[in-house]
Amino acid sequence: YVSTGDRRSFKLSGSYALDGGRAEDSAHKLNFVLETETEGWTNNFATSATIRETDSIALEYQGQPANGLDLQVGARFDDNDRFDDTLSWNAAFAYALPNADIRLRGATGTAAVKPTMF
Repeated sequence: YVSTGDRRSFKLSGSYALDGGRAEDSAHKLNFVLETETEGWTNNFATSATIRETDSIALEYQGQPANGLDLQVGARFDDNDRFDDTLSWNAAFAYALPNADIRLRGATGTAAVKPTMF
């Protein structure tokens, strides 16, 4: 039994400071990702190669709207040629209690995982 696989991808990502200045110093920023991926697989029992492509876009807000409060909200859309398209999201917060060495955290979200090629 012999199998071979190939994966090619291209990803462009960046950040934009919503409050001006440099993104790494910003209290409010928008992050983005554009990605395309092609996967191929074949084995000595298959009559043809299996190929699938996925194009994705993701946006994320990271901010500090109040003293001690950090927020993060994001969404990602995956356009799959062999499976249902998916929209996943996430949200998280962290809050430092005043005059205490305590930080409250919370997160929620969804995700999608493609099946393996086997």
